[in-house]
Amino acid sequence: KEEFGTLEKAEKMIQELAGPEQFPMFYVFVKLLVEYEKGTESPWFPWLNSLPRVFDSGAAMTPTCYDCLPPLAAKYAMAERVKYINCKQALREVDFISEDTKKNDAVTKWAYNILGTRAFEVGEEMVLVPLADMFNHGSIPNVEIHYDEEGSCNAYTTMDVPAGSPLLMCYANPYNPSALFAKYGFLDENAPATFCKIMDIIPSTENRNLGLSFSRMLFYHENGGISEEVFDVLLFEHLSGQGQTQKDFYNACMNGDLDTKAAYQQQYL
Repeated sequence: KEEFGTLEKAEKMIQELAGPEQFPMFYVFVKLLVEYEKGTESPWFPWLNSLPRVFDSGAAMTPTCYDCLPPLAAKYAMAERVKYINCKQALREVDFISEDTKKNDAVTKWAYNILGTRAFEVGEEMVLVPLADMFNHGSIPNVEIHYDEEGSCNAYTTMDVPAGSPLLMCYANPYNPSALFAKYGFLDENAPATFCKIMDIIPSTENRNLGLSFSRMLFYHENGGISEEVFDVLLFEHLSGQGQTQKDFYNACMNGDLDTKAAYQQQYL
């Protein structure tokens, strides 16, 4: 916004299509297209010219691709494509982008994928940081980035890294491979666990406290084990309708009463 001012017509369209939470994404999308149109005259050209041209993310897929994916992965992938379409439609209201660029689906999709796979969220804003975006993903990261008072980005290692070893950041929750695949176009084969896809349970304060989340309801790749939260949430749901029994089990979990909890598990599981 500091560079372009408020794009009122485009914001109105984004507001109608997706809500104001997509405003930061749209402005970075426009910035990328502005620099693309400058070509070699852009100070960003060396970085832009180094970036991938082909992507496997959800935004780059077709409806046929979605039909081939498991339901949750397809849902996330289609959501990424909808975000791209929203940006593409709002772009019509930006006067300083040429009509040739607006109509060039390959270019606009490329810009969106650069944004979607390389931008960082900082508070309520999205930023592009050339070079910082070159760190690869790892489920066990050894690099973090921080911003100083002047807005400069600094990268720090969080552990001793042997010479020749890769420097890694964690792009997203490594336990949710479907979301990672839809946004970035790859799967993390080294993730230690994956969330248990029994997530059609209606969320409540109680089952969230017991562990209803993508990062806690896990099964482990190495030994096939299942996290304790899976058993707790499923047993709590199984006891639905058994008012006091369900409450007693919940209280045992919350209070660390392992004997009572184990007795319920032995009875029902």
